Amino acid sequence: MRAEQSGAVVWSGRSRLDEGAPIAVLLTWTSSNVGTGPMAQTWILRTDIHPIDAIRSGADRAVCPEACGLRVSAPRRASGDPLCYAAGGRTAIGLGGMYDRLKADRYPHLAPREAARRLSGLPLRIAAYGDPAAPPASVHAELMRWTSGHTGYTHAPMMAHGLRGLVMASAESAEDASRYQAYGWRTYGVLAVNAEGQPEAMPAGGFRCPKSAEAGYRLTCSQCLVCDGTAAGRSVKNVWIADHSPGAMLRRRRATGDLAHEGRLMALRRSRDGLPLAAGHTLAL
Repeated sequence: MRAEQSGAVVWSGRSRLDEGAPIAVLLTWTSSNVGTGPMAQTWILRTDIHPIDAIRSGADRAVCPEACGLRVSAPRRASGDPLCYAAGGRTAIGLGGMYDRLKADRYPHLAPREAARRLSGLPLRIAAYGDPAAPPASVHAELMRWTSGHTGYTHAPMMAHGLRGLVMASAESAEDASRYQAYGWRTYGVLAVNAEGQPEAMPAGGFRCPKSAEAGYRLTCSQCLVCDGTAAGRSVKNVWIADHSPGAMLRRRRATGDLAHEGRLMALRRSRDGLPLAAGHTLAL
């Protein structure tokens, strides 16, 4: 069987988030994401359940903490709003393909130290899907050894203090951000957006994410690399971005009467729930 050259499995074992569910860390060598720019990326997947089935059923708690505001848990499914960016569209298709290749054993297996050598001089995005708190912190610490820089985020900062030097604490509110900062974390926070599309005021001392619309898309992640935890001793402490989740966009468009993209967002929801798409609907957001 032909080995898959687009990535490699760099670790497999039991999740730290969900009583030992089997997971793997997959490393891919580049990205076509226009927001991040070209970066190597890790992906953290369950190895026993298709990722979309895991998202729908809640079994994704093995790779995504309960604290993540984008998890498609049962109460949020009932609201009808699409939430997690991985629940549909190109990301869902990509995750499905990775899982299929993983199950078919088409990815080579590399030890983190060996993979780190291949990453020398490249920027790394930690956990493009999944949370770095699920595998041991040592996996990503080894991978970033010779990179040109990295980015990463965790929704489990209170149980993953070993990641503080590697990634940012994801905060769903200013209150969460303050709490995590009190424990020594740098934070990447979400600002609520009103019906007119304007984000709430950024807390004092914050730094507006330069890849965001409100910052004018000044830099990609691969150009910025500020979201790298505390190890670099950066003077830029905490980063903020307006809520741009699928659910937030849909609520804003409904409130303003701008329904031009309603069909595509409805397609995302139907894809998430395993329903056939209506004629003419696509998954591209």
